[in-house]
Amino acid sequence: MRNGISVSIIRLKLTAKSKKLMANSQQPIARIMGNLKKELTKMGVTDNVLRSRMLEFVKQEGKHLTDEQILSLLQDFVAHPEQYRQHQNPRWRALAELLSPEETTAQYHELREVSLPYAVFGRDLIDPLAFRQMNTAMRLPVTVAGALMPDA
Repeated sequence: MRNGISVSIIRLKLTAKSKKLMANSQQPIARIMGNLKKELTKMGVTDNVLRSRMLEFVKQEGKHLTDEQILSLLQDFVAHPEQYRQHQNPRWRALAELLSPEETTAQYHELREVSLPYAVFGRDLIDPLAFRQMNTAMRLPVTVAGALMPDA
């Protein structure tokens, strides 16, 4: 019985000690997370969605980093996101994409000279501005067919 009691005490001590070690291993993140939003704002990151994603990134990727390493990494991300676009870690690539999305070029299409024909139901109940709007819509290059009718 005495051995059973001492074994329980040892287990309790080990459990308390392991909890303390676990708490200490996560302190760097817990300590910096409170100030990180302010630090990100200082770096020029003012978009709330982007800030939230960066905070989530730090929670996932910064477990074994010091405060200084986390700040340095984030500063580098903000300054040079293109360097992380090809990173092996998908979280790093996703954050780099958020910080500098690839530029897309807009394509402009000309309106047709004449609007396509369309069916009209209840002509007397339709506002003249609705006809103008429908004529414009029927000139769009994506338009295939159309019909105009009054609201129910």
